[in-house]
Amino acid sequence: LQANGSLKCEENSNGKICVICTDNVPNSGSLIQTYMFDIAGNKFDKTSQIDASDTSTDNVSNNGPNKKRRVDQDSDNGASNFRIFLEQNVVFHDTMVDRITSQREGSNGMVPRAEPVPSKALVIEDLNGDLPKQLTMQSIREKYGVIARTKPGQLTGDIALKLRVANGTHTAIAHVLALSQLLMTDVLSSGQDKTELLMKYLDSLFTHQILPGAQESFGLEETKAVYEDWRQRLTHPKFGLSSFFITQNGAQKCGIRISPTVSDLILQNKPVTVTTIFAIAAILRFLTPINAKKSVNGIYTGWLDGFKRECSEKIVSDKDTVSYADGLSYNLRQGWYEFRCSCEIMTDNKGPKLLPDLLGSFESVEQPIRYEEIIRSYLTKNDGGNLSDDSDFKDSLNVLVKAVSTIYARMVAGDGFFKLLHEMNDRQSVFDEGGFESPFNVLIDTTPGGGTSRPLHYRRS
Repeated sequence: LQANGSLKCEENSNGKICVICTDNVPNSGSLIQTYMFDIAGNKFDKTSQIDASDTSTDNVSNNGPNKKRRVDQDSDNGASNFRIFLEQNVVFHDTMVDRITSQREGSNGMVPRAEPVPSKALVIEDLNGDLPKQLTMQSIREKYGVIARTKPGQLTGDIALKLRVANGTHTAIAHVLALSQLLMTDVLSSGQDKTELLMKYLDSLFTHQILPGAQESFGLEETKAVYEDWRQRLTHPKFGLSSFFITQNGAQKCGIRISPTVSDLILQNKPVTVTTIFAIAAILRFLTPINAKKSVNGIYTGWLDGFKRECSEKIVSDKDTVSYADGLSYNLRQGWYEFRCSCEIMTDNKGPKLLPDLLGSFESVEQPIRYEEIIRSYLTKNDGGNLSDDSDFKDSLNVLVKAVSTIYARMVAGDGFFKLLHEMNDRQSVFDEGGFESPFNVLIDTTPGGGTSRPLHYRRS
Protein backbone atom coordinates (compact mmCIF):
# COMPACT_ATOMS: atom_id res chain seq x y z
CA LEU A 1 0.00 0.00 0.00
CA GLN A 2 1.43 3.34 -1.07
CA ALA A 3 1.51 6.55 0.98
CA ASN A 4 -1.15 8.07 -1.27
CA GLY A 5 -3.55 5.21 -0.54
CA SER A 6 -3.11 3.40 -3.86
CA LEU A 7 -2.21 -0.26 -4.07
CA LYS A 8 1.01 -1.15 -5.83
CA CYS A 9 1.00 -4.60 -7.41
CA GLU A 10 3.76 -6.51 -9.05
CA GLU A 11 3.08 -8.12 -12.41
CA ASN A 12 0.71 -11.04 -12.00
CA SER A 13 2.09 -14.51 -12.49
CA ASN A 14 0.13 -15.24 -15.66
CA GLY A 15 1.06 -11.91 -17.21
CA LYS A 16 -2.51 -10.99 -18.13
CA ILE A 17 -4.42 -7.74 -17.90
CA CYS A 18 -7.11 -8.10 -15.24
CA VAL A 19 -10.35 -6.17 -15.76
CA ILE A 20 -12.36 -5.73 -12.56
CA CYS A 21 -15.73 -3.97 -12.36
CA THR A 22 -16.48 -2.22 -9.08
CA ASP A 23 -20.09 -1.41 -9.94
CA ASN A 24 -22.83 -3.59 -8.51
CA VAL A 25 -23.65 -5.53 -11.68
CA PRO A 26 -24.18 -9.32 -11.61
CA ASN A 27 -21.76 -11.28 -13.82
CA SER A 28 -20.01 -8.00 -14.64
CA GLY A 29 -16.91 -9.61 -16.07
CA SER A 30 -18.88 -11.75 -18.49
CA LEU A 31 -20.89 -8.71 -19.61
CA ILE A 32 -17.80 -6.58 -20.20
CA GLN A 33 -16.17 -9.42 -22.10
CA THR A 34 -19.23 -9.74 -24.32
CA TYR A 35 -19.19 -6.04 -25.14
CA MET A 36 -15.46 -6.03 -25.79
CA PHE A 37 -15.76 -8.96 -28.19
CA ASP A 38 -18.58 -7.13 -29.92
CA ILE A 39 -16.40 -4.03 -30.22
CA ALA A 40 -13.69 -6.24 -31.68
CA GLY A 41 -16.09 -7.23 -34.42
CA ASN A 42 -17.43 -3.76 -35.12
CA LYS A 43 -14.37 -1.60 -34.55
CA PHE A 44 -12.94 -2.26 -38.00
CA ASP A 45 -16.18 -1.92 -39.96
CA LYS A 46 -15.31 0.90 -42.38
CA THR A 47 -18.57 0.89 -44.32
CA SER A 48 -21.17 1.78 -41.69
CA GLN A 49 -21.76 2.70 -38.09
CA ILE A 50 -22.45 0.07 -35.44
CA ASP A 51 -26.10 -0.93 -35.36
CA ALA A 52 -27.26 -1.72 -31.84
CA SER A 53 -29.70 -4.27 -33.23
CA ASP A 54 -26.70 -6.26 -34.53
CA THR A 55 -25.20 -6.53 -31.07
CA SER A 56 -25.56 -9.93 -29.46
CA THR A 57 -24.97 -10.53 -25.78
CA ASP A 58 -24.28 -14.24 -26.27
CA ASN A 59 -20.58 -14.76 -25.71
CA VAL A 60 -19.77 -17.58 -28.12
CA SER A 61 -17.49 -17.96 -31.11
CA ASN A 62 -18.85 -17.01 -34.54
CA ASN A 63 -21.84 -15.42 -32.90
CA GLY A 64 -24.58 -14.38 -35.28
CA PRO A 65 -23.53 -16.21 -38.46
CA ASN A 66 -26.66 -15.08 -40.29
CA LYS A 67 -25.95 -11.38 -39.79
CA LYS A 68 -25.19 -9.41 -42.92
CA ARG A 69 -21.42 -9.10 -43.37
CA ARG A 70 -20.40 -5.50 -44.04
CA VAL A 71 -16.64 -5.57 -43.53
CA ASP A 72 -13.84 -6.11 -46.02
CA GLN A 73 -10.97 -8.58 -45.65
CA ASP A 74 -8.64 -6.07 -43.97
CA SER A 75 -11.18 -5.21 -41.32
CA ASP A 76 -11.86 -8.92 -40.82
CA ASN A 77 -8.20 -9.45 -40.06
CA GLY A 78 -8.13 -6.47 -37.69
CA ALA A 79 -11.14 -7.71 -35.78
CA SER A 80 -9.68 -11.20 -35.59
CA ASN A 81 -6.37 -9.90 -34.23
CA PHE A 82 -8.14 -7.76 -31.62
CA ARG A 83 -10.23 -10.71 -30.48
CA ILE A 84 -7.16 -12.95 -30.27
CA PHE A 85 -5.46 -10.29 -28.14
CA LEU A 86 -8.44 -10.17 -25.79
CA GLU A 87 -8.63 -13.93 -25.50
CA GLN A 88 -4.91 -14.41 -24.84
CA ASN A 89 -4.01 -11.36 -22.77
CA VAL A 90 -7.09 -10.07 -20.92
CA VAL A 91 -9.13 -11.61 -18.10
CA PHE A 92 -12.59 -10.25 -17.33
CA HIS A 93 -13.32 -11.13 -13.71
CA ASP A 94 -16.86 -11.60 -12.42
CA THR A 95 -17.32 -9.70 -9.15
CA MET A 96 -19.69 -8.94 -6.32
CA VAL A 97 -19.68 -5.41 -4.89
CA ASP A 98 -21.28 -4.58 -1.57
CA ARG A 99 -20.61 -0.98 -0.70
CA ILE A 100 -23.40 1.49 0.09
CA THR A 101 -22.63 5.18 -0.04
CA SER A 102 -25.37 7.66 0.77
CA GLN A 103 -25.08 11.44 0.77
CA ARG A 104 -24.42 13.74 3.67
CA GLU A 105 -27.45 15.78 4.64
CA GLY A 106 -27.53 19.20 2.96
CA SER A 107 -24.72 18.40 0.50
CA ASN A 108 -26.93 17.98 -2.59
CA GLY A 109 -25.25 14.68 -3.25
CA MET A 110 -21.74 16.14 -3.36
CA VAL A 111 -20.44 14.79 -0.04
CA PRO A 112 -20.80 11.07 0.74
CA ARG A 113 -21.42 9.51 4.11
CA ALA A 114 -18.94 6.84 5.11
CA GLU A 115 -19.81 3.41 6.47
CA PRO A 116 -17.44 0.87 8.03
CA VAL A 117 -15.68 -1.31 5.47
CA PRO A 118 -17.85 -4.40 4.84
CA SER A 119 -16.21 -7.80 5.17
CA LYS A 120 -17.06 -8.44 1.51
CA ALA A 121 -16.72 -5.01 -0.09
CA LEU A 122 -15.35 -6.51 -3.32
CA VAL A 123 -15.33 -10.21 -4.13
CA ILE A 124 -13.43 -11.23 -7.28
CA GLU A 125 -13.67 -14.58 -9.00
CA ASP A 126 -10.16 -15.72 -9.93
CA LEU A 127 -10.41 -19.35 -10.99
CA ASN A 128 -7.09 -19.44 -12.87
CA GLY A 129 -4.90 -17.42 -10.51
CA ASP A 130 -4.66 -14.38 -12.79
CA LEU A 131 -4.83 -11.71 -10.09
CA PRO A 132 -1.63 -10.15 -8.73
CA LYS A 133 -0.61 -11.97 -5.57
CA GLN A 134 -0.77 -8.77 -3.50
CA LEU A 135 -4.48 -8.50 -4.20
CA THR A 136 -5.12 -11.91 -2.70
CA MET A 137 -3.27 -11.31 0.58
CA GLN A 138 -5.09 -11.79 3.88
CA SER A 139 -4.10 -8.27 4.99
CA ILE A 140 -5.95 -6.79 1.99
CA ARG A 141 -9.01 -8.84 2.85
CA GLU A 142 -9.00 -7.75 6.49
CA LYS A 143 -8.36 -4.05 5.83
CA TYR A 144 -10.31 -3.44 2.61
CA GLY A 145 -12.78 -6.30 2.35
CA VAL A 146 -11.30 -7.48 -0.96
CA ILE A 147 -11.65 -11.25 -1.42
CA ALA A 148 -10.45 -13.49 -4.24
CA ARG A 149 -12.58 -16.59 -4.87
CA THR A 150 -10.57 -19.37 -6.47
CA LYS A 151 -13.12 -22.21 -6.63
CA PRO A 152 -16.18 -22.57 -8.88
CA GLY A 153 -19.43 -21.72 -7.11
CA GLN A 154 -17.92 -19.61 -4.34
CA LEU A 155 -18.86 -16.28 -5.93
CA THR A 156 -22.35 -17.61 -6.69
CA GLY A 157 -22.72 -18.41 -3.00
CA ASP A 158 -21.55 -14.92 -2.01
CA ILE A 159 -24.13 -13.34 -4.30
CA ALA A 160 -26.93 -15.61 -3.08
CA LEU A 161 -26.19 -14.82 0.56
CA LYS A 162 -26.03 -11.11 -0.15
CA LEU A 163 -29.46 -11.29 -1.78
CA ARG A 164 -31.04 -13.37 0.97
CA VAL A 165 -29.40 -11.86 4.04
CA ALA A 166 -28.48 -8.23 3.39
CA ASN A 167 -30.86 -7.37 0.56
CA GLY A 168 -33.62 -9.56 1.96
CA THR A 169 -33.68 -7.93 5.38
CA HIS A 170 -33.27 -4.49 3.78
CA THR A 171 -36.39 -5.07 1.69
CA ALA A 172 -38.22 -6.56 4.68
CA ILE A 173 -37.65 -3.39 6.72
CA ALA A 174 -37.73 -0.61 4.10
CA HIS A 175 -41.47 -0.68 3.40
CA VAL A 176 -42.24 -0.73 7.12
CA LEU A 177 -39.93 2.23 7.75
CA ALA A 178 -41.29 4.29 4.85
CA LEU A 179 -44.96 3.77 5.69
CA SER A 180 -44.20 4.48 9.35
CA GLN A 181 -42.66 7.85 8.36
CA LEU A 182 -39.17 6.75 9.38
CA LEU A 183 -37.32 8.21 6.45
CA MET A 184 -33.75 6.96 6.86
CA THR A 185 -32.48 3.51 7.75
CA ASP A 186 -30.00 5.03 10.22
CA VAL A 187 -32.95 5.39 12.59
CA LEU A 188 -32.22 1.74 13.41
CA SER A 189 -29.14 2.96 15.30
CA SER A 190 -31.15 5.30 17.53
CA GLY A 191 -32.00 2.83 20.30
CA GLN A 192 -35.63 4.01 20.40
CA ASP A 193 -38.30 1.55 21.54
CA LYS A 194 -39.76 1.46 18.03
CA THR A 195 -36.47 0.69 16.36
CA GLU A 196 -35.54 -1.90 18.98
CA LEU A 197 -38.80 -3.66 18.09
CA LEU A 198 -37.94 -3.48 14.40
CA MET A 199 -34.55 -5.04 15.03
CA LYS A 200 -36.17 -7.85 17.04
CA TYR A 201 -38.35 -8.51 13.99
CA LEU A 202 -35.34 -8.56 11.66
CA ASP A 203 -33.28 -10.72 14.03
CA SER A 204 -36.08 -13.25 14.19
CA LEU A 205 -36.53 -13.17 10.42
CA PHE A 206 -32.86 -14.03 10.00
CA THR A 207 -32.47 -16.52 12.85
CA HIS A 208 -35.65 -18.52 12.26
CA GLN A 209 -36.14 -18.10 8.50
CA ILE A 210 -33.14 -17.00 6.44
CA LEU A 211 -30.56 -19.01 8.39
CA PRO A 212 -32.45 -22.34 8.42
CA GLY A 213 -33.26 -21.93 4.72
CA ALA A 214 -29.70 -21.08 3.65
CA GLN A 215 -27.44 -23.16 5.91
CA GLU A 216 -27.82 -26.41 3.96
CA SER A 217 -26.59 -24.80 0.73
CA PHE A 218 -24.19 -22.16 2.04
CA GLY A 219 -23.12 -23.31 5.49
CA LEU A 220 -24.18 -22.29 8.97
CA GLU A 221 -21.13 -20.24 9.94
CA GLU A 222 -20.81 -18.46 6.58
CA THR A 223 -24.49 -17.45 6.64
CA LYS A 224 -24.25 -16.21 10.23
CA ALA A 225 -21.10 -14.23 9.43
CA VAL A 226 -22.88 -12.42 6.59
CA TYR A 227 -25.70 -11.33 8.89
CA GLU A 228 -23.39 -10.29 11.72
CA ASP A 229 -21.47 -8.06 9.33
CA TRP A 230 -24.65 -6.71 7.76
CA ARG A 231 -26.34 -6.03 11.11
CA GLN A 232 -23.38 -3.91 12.26
CA ARG A 233 -23.64 -1.88 9.08
CA LEU A 234 -27.43 -1.54 9.23
CA THR A 235 -27.30 -0.16 12.79
CA HIS A 236 -24.37 2.19 12.14
CA PRO A 237 -25.32 5.91 12.39
CA LYS A 238 -23.46 6.80 9.17
CA PHE A 239 -24.95 4.04 7.04
CA GLY A 240 -28.41 5.44 6.43
CA LEU A 241 -30.25 5.37 3.12
CA SER A 242 -33.67 6.74 2.25
CA SER A 243 -36.24 4.12 3.19
CA PHE A 244 -38.55 5.31 0.41
CA PHE A 245 -35.74 4.99 -2.13
CA ILE A 246 -35.17 1.35 -1.14
CA THR A 247 -38.85 0.49 -1.67
CA GLN A 248 -38.55 0.91 -5.44
CA ASN A 249 -39.28 -2.28 -7.44
CA GLY A 250 -40.56 -3.92 -4.28
CA ALA A 251 -42.78 -6.41 -6.15
CA GLN A 252 -39.79 -7.85 -7.99
CA LYS A 253 -37.40 -7.61 -5.03
CA CYS A 254 -39.71 -9.81 -2.95
CA GLY A 255 -39.34 -12.61 -5.48
CA ILE A 256 -35.57 -12.20 -5.76
CA ARG A 257 -34.67 -11.59 -2.13
CA ILE A 258 -37.34 -13.18 0.09
CA SER A 259 -38.89 -15.99 -1.93
CA PRO A 260 -35.69 -18.11 -2.18
CA THR A 261 -35.82 -18.45 1.60
CA VAL A 262 -39.50 -19.40 1.50
CA SER A 263 -38.85 -22.01 -1.20
CA ASP A 264 -35.97 -23.61 0.68
CA LEU A 265 -37.92 -23.73 3.95
CA ILE A 266 -40.83 -25.48 2.25
CA LEU A 267 -38.58 -27.93 0.36
CA GLN A 268 -36.72 -28.79 3.57
CA ASN A 269 -39.96 -29.17 5.55
CA LYS A 270 -39.00 -26.34 7.87
CA PRO A 271 -41.59 -23.93 9.30
CA VAL A 272 -42.42 -20.62 7.65
CA THR A 273 -43.06 -18.12 10.44
CA VAL A 274 -45.15 -14.99 10.80
CA THR A 275 -42.13 -12.71 10.27
CA THR A 276 -41.92 -13.80 6.63
CA ILE A 277 -45.68 -13.31 6.27
CA PHE A 278 -45.39 -9.83 7.75
CA ALA A 279 -42.57 -8.90 5.34
CA ILE A 280 -44.53 -9.98 2.25
CA ALA A 281 -47.75 -8.33 3.45
CA ALA A 282 -45.90 -5.05 4.13
CA ILE A 283 -44.68 -4.95 0.53
CA LEU A 284 -48.22 -5.51 -0.77
CA ARG A 285 -49.55 -2.85 1.60
CA PHE A 286 -47.01 -0.37 0.17
CA LEU A 287 -48.15 -1.24 -3.35
CA THR A 288 -51.82 -0.59 -2.55
CA PRO A 289 -53.14 2.73 -3.93
CA ILE A 290 -55.68 4.90 -2.19
CA ASN A 291 -58.44 4.04 -4.65
CA ALA A 292 -59.21 2.33 -7.94
CA LYS A 293 -58.24 5.31 -10.09
CA LYS A 294 -55.80 4.56 -12.87
CA SER A 295 -52.20 5.56 -12.43
CA VAL A 296 -50.97 8.81 -13.94
CA ASN A 297 -47.97 8.13 -16.16
CA GLY A 298 -47.45 4.88 -14.29
CA ILE A 299 -47.44 6.58 -10.88
CA TYR A 300 -49.82 5.53 -8.10
CA THR A 301 -50.57 7.23 -4.79
CA GLY A 302 -50.76 5.37 -1.50
CA TRP A 303 -51.48 6.39 2.09
CA LEU A 304 -49.11 6.34 5.05
CA ASP A 305 -49.60 4.20 8.13
CA GLY A 306 -51.65 6.09 10.73
CA PHE A 307 -53.67 8.07 8.18
CA LYS A 308 -57.17 7.20 7.07
CA ARG A 309 -57.25 5.95 3.53
CA GLU A 310 -60.01 8.28 2.40
CA CYS A 311 -58.39 11.33 4.03
CA SER A 312 -55.40 11.05 1.72
CA GLU A 313 -57.39 11.39 -1.51
CA LYS A 314 -57.14 15.19 -1.73
CA ILE A 315 -53.53 15.43 -2.73
CA VAL A 316 -51.87 18.79 -3.05
CA SER A 317 -48.19 19.20 -3.76
CA ASP A 318 -46.87 21.91 -1.46
CA LYS A 319 -43.75 22.91 0.44
CA ASP A 320 -43.96 19.72 2.49
CA THR A 321 -43.73 17.51 -0.60
CA VAL A 322 -40.38 15.77 -0.87
CA SER A 323 -38.98 14.00 -3.94
CA TYR A 324 -37.33 10.64 -3.18
CA ALA A 325 -36.75 9.31 -6.71
CA ASP A 326 -37.29 10.37 -10.30
CA GLY A 327 -40.91 11.53 -10.49
CA LEU A 328 -41.83 10.10 -7.07
CA SER A 329 -42.61 12.09 -3.92
CA TYR A 330 -44.13 11.84 -0.46
CA ASN A 331 -45.87 14.29 1.87
CA LEU A 332 -45.78 13.40 5.56
CA ARG A 333 -48.16 16.16 6.62
CA GLN A 334 -50.87 15.11 4.19
CA GLY A 335 -50.14 11.41 4.59
CA TRP A 336 -49.50 10.31 1.01
CA TYR A 337 -46.68 8.94 -1.14
CA GLU A 338 -46.20 7.94 -4.76
CA PHE A 339 -44.90 4.69 -6.19
CA ARG A 340 -44.53 2.73 -9.40
CA CYS A 341 -45.22 -0.94 -10.02
CA SER A 342 -45.11 -2.73 -13.38
CA CYS A 343 -45.93 -6.23 -12.10
CA GLU A 344 -48.81 -7.55 -14.21
CA ILE A 345 -50.71 -10.57 -12.98
CA MET A 346 -53.54 -12.79 -14.17
CA THR A 347 -56.73 -13.47 -12.26
CA ASP A 348 -59.53 -15.79 -13.29
CA ASN A 349 -62.19 -13.17 -13.72
CA LYS A 350 -60.28 -9.95 -14.29
CA GLY A 351 -57.65 -10.86 -16.88
CA PRO A 352 -54.13 -9.42 -16.91
CA LYS A 353 -53.88 -6.30 -14.79
CA LEU A 354 -51.21 -4.42 -12.89
CA LEU A 355 -50.94 -5.47 -9.26
CA PRO A 356 -51.78 -2.01 -7.78
CA ASP A 357 -54.91 -1.75 -9.95
CA LEU A 358 -56.19 -5.00 -8.48
CA LEU A 359 -55.20 -4.18 -4.89
CA GLY A 360 -56.83 -0.76 -5.19
CA SER A 361 -60.07 -2.10 -6.64
CA PHE A 362 -61.66 -2.89 -3.25
CA GLU A 363 -63.81 0.00 -2.07
CA SER A 364 -64.22 -1.15 1.51
CA VAL A 365 -62.50 -3.24 4.17
CA GLU A 366 -62.67 -6.87 3.10
CA GLN A 367 -62.25 -10.24 4.72
CA PRO A 368 -58.92 -11.98 3.98
CA ILE A 369 -60.53 -14.45 1.61
CA ARG A 370 -61.35 -11.64 -0.82
CA TYR A 371 -57.65 -10.91 -1.37
CA GLU A 372 -56.50 -14.50 -1.79
CA GLU A 373 -56.84 -14.79 -5.58
CA ILE A 374 -54.80 -11.63 -6.19
CA ILE A 375 -52.14 -12.55 -3.64
CA ARG A 376 -51.82 -16.09 -5.01
CA SER A 377 -51.41 -14.75 -8.55
CA TYR A 378 -48.75 -12.31 -7.38
CA LEU A 379 -46.81 -14.87 -5.35
CA THR A 380 -46.61 -17.29 -8.29
CA LYS A 381 -45.76 -14.65 -10.93
CA ASN A 382 -42.19 -15.03 -12.18
CA ASP A 383 -41.53 -11.28 -12.02
CA GLY A 384 -43.48 -11.02 -8.77
CA GLY A 385 -43.31 -13.39 -5.81
CA ASN A 386 -41.67 -16.00 -8.05
CA LEU A 387 -42.83 -19.00 -6.02
CA SER A 388 -43.62 -22.36 -7.53
CA ASP A 389 -47.23 -23.56 -7.73
CA ASP A 390 -46.43 -27.18 -8.59
CA SER A 391 -47.61 -30.16 -6.60
CA ASP A 392 -44.68 -30.10 -4.15
CA PHE A 393 -45.61 -26.58 -3.09
CA LYS A 394 -49.39 -26.66 -3.41
CA ASP A 395 -50.38 -27.32 0.20
CA SER A 396 -47.80 -24.94 1.65
CA LEU A 397 -48.64 -22.30 -0.94
CA ASN A 398 -52.31 -22.47 0.05
CA VAL A 399 -51.41 -21.79 3.68
CA LEU A 400 -48.96 -19.04 2.68
CA VAL A 401 -51.61 -17.25 0.61
CA LYS A 402 -54.17 -17.39 3.40
CA ALA A 403 -51.65 -16.19 6.00
CA VAL A 404 -50.45 -13.25 3.90
CA SER A 405 -54.09 -12.35 3.14
CA THR A 406 -54.89 -12.23 6.85
CA ILE A 407 -52.05 -9.86 7.77
CA TYR A 408 -52.55 -7.78 4.61
CA ALA A 409 -56.28 -7.41 5.38
CA ARG A 410 -55.45 -6.05 8.81
CA MET A 411 -52.87 -3.64 7.41
CA VAL A 412 -55.22 -2.09 4.83
CA ALA A 413 -57.98 -1.93 7.45
CA GLY A 414 -55.84 0.36 9.59
CA ASP A 415 -54.02 -1.92 11.98
CA GLY A 416 -50.61 -0.29 12.13
CA PHE A 417 -47.31 -2.05 11.59
CA PHE A 418 -46.21 -1.47 15.15
CA LYS A 419 -49.51 -2.74 16.52
CA LEU A 420 -48.96 -6.01 14.68
CA LEU A 421 -45.31 -6.24 15.68
CA HIS A 422 -46.18 -5.58 19.32
CA GLU A 423 -48.74 -8.41 19.21
CA MET A 424 -46.04 -10.75 17.95
CA ASN A 425 -43.37 -9.55 20.35
CA ASP A 426 -45.70 -9.57 23.36
CA ARG A 427 -47.19 -12.96 22.41
CA GLN A 428 -50.73 -11.69 22.20
CA SER A 429 -53.70 -13.26 20.44
CA VAL A 430 -52.69 -16.07 18.05
CA PHE A 431 -49.02 -15.33 18.70
CA ASP A 432 -49.37 -16.32 22.36
CA GLU A 433 -47.18 -19.43 22.12
CA GLY A 434 -44.52 -18.58 19.56
CA GLY A 435 -44.33 -14.80 19.30
CA PHE A 436 -42.22 -13.87 16.27
CA GLU A 437 -41.49 -17.58 15.75
CA SER A 438 -45.18 -18.53 15.43
CA PRO A 439 -45.78 -20.75 12.39
CA PHE A 440 -47.70 -19.17 9.54
CA ASN A 441 -50.67 -21.54 9.84
CA VAL A 442 -51.86 -19.77 13.02
CA LEU A 443 -53.03 -17.00 10.70
CA ILE A 444 -55.38 -19.08 8.57
CA ASP A 445 -58.93 -17.75 8.64
CA THR A 446 -61.21 -20.76 8.96
CA THR A 447 -64.29 -18.66 9.69
CA PRO A 448 -67.03 -18.90 7.02
CA GLY A 449 -67.29 -15.78 4.86
CA GLY A 450 -69.47 -12.95 6.04
CA GLY A 451 -70.13 -9.26 5.68
CA THR A 452 -67.65 -6.51 6.30
CA SER A 453 -69.42 -5.56 9.51
CA ARG A 454 -67.86 -8.43 11.48
CA PRO A 455 -64.31 -8.01 12.80
CA LEU A 456 -61.44 -9.15 10.65
CA HIS A 457 -59.94 -12.51 11.52
CA TYR A 458 -57.79 -12.20 14.66
CA ARG A 459 -58.36 -8.47 14.76
CA ARG A 460 -59.75 -7.05 17.95
CA SER A 461 -62.81 -4.94 17.26
